Amino acid sequence: LNETLYDNFGIHVDGNVEVDFSAFAKIINILGGVQIRLTSAEASYLNSNYGWNLAPGMCKLSGEHALAYSRIRAIGMDFERSQRQRNVLAAVVNQCKSMSLAQFQSIVNEVLPLITTDLSNNDILAYVMDLFPMLSGMSVSSQRVPADNAYQFANIDGLEVLLPDLEACRQQLLDSLMPKQ
Repeated sequence: LNETLYDNFGIHVDGNVEVDFSAFAKIINILGGVQIRLTSAEASYLNSNYGWNLAPGMCKLSGEHALAYSRIRAIGMDFERSQRQRNVLAAVVNQCKSMSLAQFQSIVNEVLPLITTDLSNNDILAYVMDLFPMLSGMSVSSQRVPADNAYQFANIDGLEVLLPDLEACRQQLLDSLMPKQ
């Protein structure tokens, strides 16, 4: 991941955390599920493909539901799929905002064996102690790459792909990571 970010965008990131599909679902379940607003199309797709009975509107999704929701490719373009993934991440942060420090530490300790990271467990626990007081006032900001107007459609070997304007994407990432004061 670090090499991909650096090679394509010239950005070095410390402190990556990765989860596979199984860990993703387990983490959502450890949190007790997440609140996600489903569109009619999303609820219909999930119900018809998984035999569930989800209703449009605000729903509490289990790990299995949240994973399936995050992976929907049949509705919209890939941009909508990545937005669903960002919705889940924002819901996780919102779920954590109402926790006490003891609850949050307990969750972190349960989650640590499920993640792959370049941080030590001690580093993560130190971040928890330093950043937890700010969590309740935290807002989630997200974006996607490529941004609007920073790509073009192309057909390569019979496949439709997006060709990003890497310089515009680099600048977008730099602007969001290091906003001008």
